Parts: sequence; C-alpha cells; structure tokens
Amino acid sequence: MDAETIVRSLAQHCLDEGAARRWREFMEEHAHAFAGCDGEQHELEHTAVHARFCAMVDASLEAHLHTLGHSADSFADICQAAIGGGGGGGGGDGQQQQQQQQQQQLQPLVAAFTEVLSMAAEFACFSDVMRDEQKRDYFFGVLSMWRGALASHPAGGGK
Repeated sequence: MDAETIVRSLAQHCLDEGAARRWREFMEEHAHAFAGCDGEQHELEHTAVHARFCAMVDASLEAHLHTLGHSADSFADICQAAIGGGGGGGGGDGQQQQQQQQQQQLQPLVAAFTEVLSMAAEFACFSDVMRDEQKRDYFFGVLSMWRGALASHPAGGGK
C-alpha cells in the first residue's frame, strides 16, 4: 500500500461522519465543564477532559492504522517523508523522480490532515471549541468541508 493510500485512508477515517459524530457527542457531553471559563485560567478538569478527548482520537487512529498494517511510528515516518520531501536535487533515475512526484502530491494531503489533528489536539483550540457552541459548529463545518474536499480530489493527484 503506497503512502498516499495510507494517508488518504486515515484522513477519511478521521473525517468520516461517524468520527465527527463521536467527537461532537464527546464535546457536547463535556461542554458543561467549560461553562463560565474565560479562556485565560483553566481548571484541572479541563486538562483531564482534553486528555480523554486526545486519547479517544489517538485510539481510533491507531486502531485504523493497525487495520492498514501500520503503527503510529510508521505513519509518522510517512508524514515526515512527505513534508520533508526527502531527496536531493539533480535528475536522478525514473524511480527517484516518481517517488519525489508522489511526495509532492502527498504534501497538501498530509498538511490538511495534520491541521485537523492539531486543531483537535491543541488545548487552546479545544478549549475555545468547548466553551463556545458557535465555534464548535464552525469546527465541525470545517471538518465537513475537508471531508468534501478529500472526496472530490481523487487519489493519484487527479489533475
């Protein structure tokens, strides 16, 4: 299975309606804990809720990676290779050029996917979303748009 297929599969898993529903349910179930929070000072409970959310997301992603025959570490290596580009300048052979082209096609997908994960994992963003129902709706609207964008861009860089 090539890198693009792996990243695409994990992104689709993360962005699917079932995952979004589970995320929203979790946030709505725990939003009361953030009521009255000014965003400057947080209670320990906020950190605990955030940790549980991250653990839920991580467990889901790791389970899906396992079905693909990968681990979190091997996925991190794939993302790092795509972001880093991994390769020198000159002409190189056809296989090397093909690999570089695949990495270039994968970069935007990895960037969008890691943006979704970092939005969910960053405590300040999580806190904002938890404290404000409109921000929560916006967050899930963004996830929906990314889901649509992923679906509308076929594998292989579809030009």
